[in-house]
Amino acid sequence: MSDEPSKKRKRVREEKLEIKKREFYEIDDLIKDQGSYA
Repeated sequence: MSDEPSKKRKRVREEKLEIKKREFYEIDDLIKDQGSYA
């Protein structure tokens, strides 16, 4: 019972990390696209 909140917090942190990673790759793709057009 006592470890439930920490598990939830860990999952939230991992989800935030995934979102950050996804945003980074989207920006990276945008930069690559602009480079190919230049």
